[in-house]
Amino acid sequence: MTRAPAEDVYTQIGVELSLYSGKTRAYLLHKGIPFVERGTNAWELFHTVPRKTGASAVPVVITPEGEWLLDSSVIIDELEKRFPQSPVLPGTAVLRFAAYLFELWGDEFWLPIAMHTRWSYPENQALFVRDAGDGLLPGLPRWLKNLLGRNHARLMRNIAVHIGVCPAQKSLLERFTQIQLDALD
Repeated sequence: MTRAPAEDVYTQIGVELSLYSGKTRAYLLHKGIPFVERGTNAWELFHTVPRKTGASAVPVVITPEGEWLLDSSVIIDELEKRFPQSPVLPGTAVLRFAAYLFELWGDEFWLPIAMHTRWSYPENQALFVRDAGDGLLPGLPRWLKNLLGRNHARLMRNIAVHIGVCPAQKSLLERFTQIQLDALD
């Protein structure tokens, strides 16, 4: 693959732990859009990103023109306009509607399942704390990274509870998962 001039390269700010960073990464790779991906740090995530986009979230894609795009669905829709060759959306309105329904299903209906598998099992939390701390506070002492990682984990667990991930819902979430996986088979 020929390297595009630096002024034509998009930048994705994402993190490995983010489902939606994975979604936009896969899209950028599939479309062959020239991009670099980099992580973020605490200052950027909690100060710069909200100032530029209105929210403290990833992924963010920065265009060569300096626009900051937030939200995986918005990012993909905007890049489809700029890179219309080999569209990821079908050409007819009915099929496009169906594609958006599948995206909604994956982004929203599977989010509680993703949060459940991450936050309902204590063995997964230590990895999150370590990775979040390493990503947000590179080069700082482990105790400080763990402190921030634990704080971020607490915030994410609170979000999980707000979308229905709690011990009382465990069997329902696992049954939903089984039904959906069986339907996909």
